[in-house]
Amino acid sequence: IAHRQQELAEHQQEQAQREEAAREKLNQSSQQLHQLEIVRAALESGGQEMESRGKNLESELSRAKERLEKEEEEAKNLETLLEQGREQAESAGNMLEGFLLRVRKRREKAQKLLETYQEEKRALGTLSDRLEMLQALERDYEGFGRAVRQTLEAARKGVLSGIHGPVSQLISVGDEHAVAIEIALGAAMSNIVTKDEESAKQAIGFLKSRDLGRATFLPVSAMAPRKTDGRPLEGEPGFVGMADTLVQREPIYDNVVRSLLGGTAVVEDLDSAIRLSRRYPHRYRMVTLDGQLMSNSGAMTGGSLNKNTGILSRKNEIARLRQALEEKSGDLKELAGQVQKAQGDWKKAENDAQAAQEEKNQAQAALQSLEARQSQHALLLGSLRQALEGLLEEQGSAQERRRTLE
Repeated sequence: IAHRQQELAEHQQEQAQREEAAREKLNQSSQQLHQLEIVRAALESGGQEMESRGKNLESELSRAKERLEKEEEEAKNLETLLEQGREQAESAGNMLEGFLLRVRKRREKAQKLLETYQEEKRALGTLSDRLEMLQALERDYEGFGRAVRQTLEAARKGVLSGIHGPVSQLISVGDEHAVAIEIALGAAMSNIVTKDEESAKQAIGFLKSRDLGRATFLPVSAMAPRKTDGRPLEGEPGFVGMADTLVQREPIYDNVVRSLLGGTAVVEDLDSAIRLSRRYPHRYRMVTLDGQLMSNSGAMTGGSLNKNTGILSRKNEIARLRQALEEKSGDLKELAGQVQKAQGDWKKAENDAQAAQEEKNQAQAALQSLEARQSQHALLLGSLRQALEGLLEEQGSAQERRRTLE
């Protein structure tokens, strides 16, 4: 019986151990089931989360792609604007160079015209000074004797009346004949022409009463022309013309001039004078163009000219200077207008160049602004592309996890 009881006790103990092991295994299975439930719940929750994130990823990807496309289109627009900006900047630069070239040319033209104007003005001043000097000599009756000067001065002041002036101031002679006529007239150059004999008498009395010397007077009313036929000399070699025909004067002085020069022939040179005097002996007084004189008596006077000659030449020079001054004054006025216009054109070109410079500066500033904008936009594009790549990687990882869970 004791043995039996021992066996029973051992059996019960084994039974209890088996039950304990079964309970523990059941407990472990229950725990594993619980853990599986937790995992399942977590997986279900993760799957929902992944599904929700997947949807969000799709939306974010769509927006990122749309934004990227928009910004890439903007990048193209910026590149187009940049190209236009470069063209405008280059065009503005070329235009500026053209205006600067125009400025240089117009400046050179204006300066050259101004230099010409100043040179012409100086030349005009020189002519004016020369004319003033000669006119002063003429006013002061330079080259005339004291009696003649005093008589003419008295007439100018109104002390004497009926004084027409010295012969030299009442006639005009071409330059080529001036020396010959001056020599032919000789002292008669300073003879004073009067209205009539009474005027001459009054002047003589004036000189006598003041002990001013003597002068010769030629009353227009009393002068008789010297009649000498010069036709035989026409066509003769070396013959220039009868002296009275080579002198210009007013008709009132015809008898005065003919009385002084009517018998005088002007010839080319002394050889011509000698030859013609032999051909027409004692008929004509002859004077050469260079001032050599042969009287009709056969007497010859010649050599170098003395300082008393040149009164007619001075008168001619005064006339030439007056004409030259008138012409040059007109030319100078016209030149002054050209200078003014050239300076105006120069100023306008400078204003145009300044406007072109401002336009170029604006074009360059706009170009620099566009280049800065493009650089910033390039950074934005890089950031957008990087963000898109990140979203695509996240999407790929999510899809891989989903496949793993499935």
